[in-house]
Amino acid sequence: MRDRLPRWATSLSAKYIVLFAILVALPVIGVSAYLLDSSYTDNKRALVAVQREKSSGLARAVEETLDAQTTRLAGVDASGLSKEQLETRLVEIRASDPNVAFVAYLDSRGRERATSGYAPTTGLPRGALAAARANDVFFSRVELQGDSGEGGLSGGFTRIQIFATTNSGDGVVREVYNA
Repeated sequence: MRDRLPRWATSLSAKYIVLFAILVALPVIGVSAYLLDSSYTDNKRALVAVQREKSSGLARAVEETLDAQTTRLAGVDASGLSKEQLETRLVEIRASDPNVAFVAYLDSRGRERATSGYAPTTGLPRGALAAARANDVFFSRVELQGDSGEGGLSGGFTRIQIFATTNSGDGVVREVYNA
């Protein structure tokens, strides 16, 4: 039996069997690789499309939130109000949204006439009042506050300062918005 195996392995039919197996295996491997790559590419495209859709929705939601905040701040009418009345109005603004940490009314000279909430430790961003007066609104850059942890936000939050020129006068309302 041992003598037959080596002779069979060296025979012409064994060589044809190996050649046939290779001829069948190569296209099968090639088609499998192509299908695997195509599936990966299709899934990647679908994932990118889903991520774009989600990011567009998030951008719309952020834009709507900032527009609503800006509209509310621009609606503050400080003319004829005492400091106490103006502070009451600012407290109402702060109470209407849990993300609002601080609100201040700045007069035409940039002085705070009234505030509500804990004043931020950072000062006014450079050129914020001039930009708000020129464009009716100014947004500071988004700042990361607190502990960010590894891989993203764990205990921290983001903060943005919004400056809106009032509709009724030359004052500017400053808001610190946390999210």
